Amino acid sequence: MSSWKSGSRLSGSNLSGSYDDDVKLMERVLDSRQGGSKGGSGLNQPFTALKFGGGGNSDDDLTIESGAAGVAAAEKRNIRRSSGSSGLPPLAPNSTPSSAPVSIPNASSSSGAASVASSAGASPGAAASPPAASPGASGQKLKQTQKPQQQQQSQKGAKQEKQQGKAGEKSADVASSPSDNAGDKQQTKRKQSVSGPAAQAAAKGAGAANSAAASNSLKGSKPTQYDDPKQLQKAQKKQILALELSTKQVPLFAHLPQYERPKVSITERLMATAATNQASLQANLHPKIIRLGLKYVSRQLQGSNARTIGMLKAFKHFIRDHENVSGKTMAIDLDLKLRPVIQFLIDCRPLAIGMGNAIKYLKRQIGATTTMEDNEAKQFLISEIDRYIQERIVYADEAICATTADQIQDGDLILTYASSHVVEASFKRAKAAGKNFQVIVVDSRPRFEGKTLLERLTAAGIQCSYVLLNAVSYIMKGVDKVIMGAHAMLSNGQVYSRCGTAVVSMVAAAQNIPVLICCETYKFADRVQVDAISQNELDDPDSLCSSDGGEDKLAGWKSNDSLKLLNLVYDLTPMEFVSMVISEVGLIPPTSVPVVIREYQLRTQEQIQQDRAFY
Repeated sequence: MSSWKSGSRLSGSNLSGSYDDDVKLMERVLDSRQGGSKGGSGLNQPFTALKFGGGGNSDDDLTIESGAAGVAAAEKRNIRRSSGSSGLPPLAPNSTPSSAPVSIPNASSSSGAASVASSAGASPGAAASPPAASPGASGQKLKQTQKPQQQQQSQKGAKQEKQQGKAGEKSADVASSPSDNAGDKQQTKRKQSVSGPAAQAAAKGAGAANSAAASNSLKGSKPTQYDDPKQLQKAQKKQILALELSTKQVPLFAHLPQYERPKVSITERLMATAATNQASLQANLHPKIIRLGLKYVSRQLQGSNARTIGMLKAFKHFIRDHENVSGKTMAIDLDLKLRPVIQFLIDCRPLAIGMGNAIKYLKRQIGATTTMEDNEAKQFLISEIDRYIQERIVYADEAICATTADQIQDGDLILTYASSHVVEASFKRAKAAGKNFQVIVVDSRPRFEGKTLLERLTAAGIQCSYVLLNAVSYIMKGVDKVIMGAHAMLSNGQVYSRCGTAVVSMVAAAQNIPVLICCETYKFADRVQVDAISQNELDDPDSLCSSDGGEDKLAGWKSNDSLKLLNLVYDLTPMEFVSMVISEVGLIPPTSVPVVIREYQLRTQEQIQQDRAFY
């Protein structure tokens, strides 16, 4: 058990949609991040700290170093890199994506080349075949002579396989004799004495970490279907909180979890679950983790970036205070102790796609600590968490803000939907650059996130208008461009964002208005989804009952047997309605999302190999 010690700026003119140009854009970002000379001011310059989330952010979990202090801290964490770069290993100069078009030679030329190679490699006594067989009688004779030879070769191969199988059975019978078993035991003892217990423990830890990562990846690929009794029973056994499924759920979304609003606090729910659930008894939750779960349940932390940063900061406290008393390696023990922590956060609110990617990254780094001491592994993991936050979130947002601000021109009328901190920072940056433009904020029930954005933009001196989603088709006529945030980008180019984004994008595309989506690359998901029904998040249906005044007609909806409420959180926007995606690698089309995912996966593997070689 674990015990706790204490309670590049990118050019906006690059709009090419080819895969080669996309890779070049990524190389430019990496060069600027390393302070290269290929252009750009670099992302290691002092930057302005961004504020994530809404209320309740006074906790130190969300504090981010900014300015020269942040750059100095990042350089200090990356001093072990021999190249001195603050980012991931750079791309190869001649690397091309696997999805790039490949020129395939004609069938006639390939057959001719094969025939020439066969004639050159033939024995001197054999007759050389012509370079290219003509479609005449000579070609028919060649086919007739080749058929019996192929049949003979196949028959010989079958006989040899039978003989090898019999010989293998005999050797297996001989190997099972007592004398050979004794010899094998002596050989294994010699190998153990040569390798030593430390090497065996390291190999065992590496194998366990790899198998755990593989099992987690398989589990993530198959989401739990809550309308299946067997899968529901397994999910309930893993729960850390006592959750009660809703009895009034729309049948079309019965495969998604929807729980009743809790009538007691999280502490009481934890105690109630610990009395009946073995998994909750084994979970020794850190106080920071419990505080973070409270913020998730109360919706004090809104947005993928705020939730991801809060989770990673809580993981830092968890790793720092973790004590390995099980006798296992740090990688194995930490992986086992993290599972109930992650399950607790899932019980409070389903994980965002960016949070899932951050957890996968952390587990890969835990697998790289199999040969380290406990304190050394802790320092390594904490530095990797800080580096992930700085590079994949903070620096990425700075690059996105710079690119988005370049797209805003004087006199533009820009439309945005709901609230996104990246979009807000981009508008403020364009205003600070002296550009005069207007913003139309489109909002919807039940959260009314656009009101918070409207208040902040007007405080910054930006002229704004406010409309609801039902009037978007009327207000879209005079709009120059649409700029919105995203919850995630899927590998098939679909935009997974808050419910209502698809409506705004389709209305804009119908009137030939460009739609720009701001999304960091750590939110790019290596999964395919064609609708918002198979996977989604169901919010509390009681939030639909709130009204601004007067009698609430939905107040007693639970007592009405013929009435059920549905409160979807996200929807899916087809890539046909998206003009460009703005990320830290620049302006890319939605079709280039899988290319970016592939390149980051390759560079992550190279980084792990470098870390293992260093330590």
